[in-house]
Amino acid sequence: MHSTNRFGGTALIPASEYGHVETVRTLIRAGVPVNHVNDPGWTALHEAIVYGDGSARYLDVVSRCRRRSPAASTTSSRC
Repeated sequence: MHSTNRFGGTALIPASEYGHVETVRTLIRAGVPVNHVNDPGWTALHEAIVYGDGSARYLDVVSRCRRRSPAASTTSSRC
């Protein structure tokens, strides 16, 4: 069981949103689920893609999330 924030997300989701590569790496290695869906229906991958600026750090976050969960969907199931 992993703690969630007020939006129902794990720490991986805001770390991905803000492009904190080392935090993302650490959380993934610690076993935080990459496919966890928060209350609005987003995963860490969604956050990195939507809020990212296309810089190398966001591309790194997206790559790390995809490697850990290659079948991750890029669309929300709550659309």
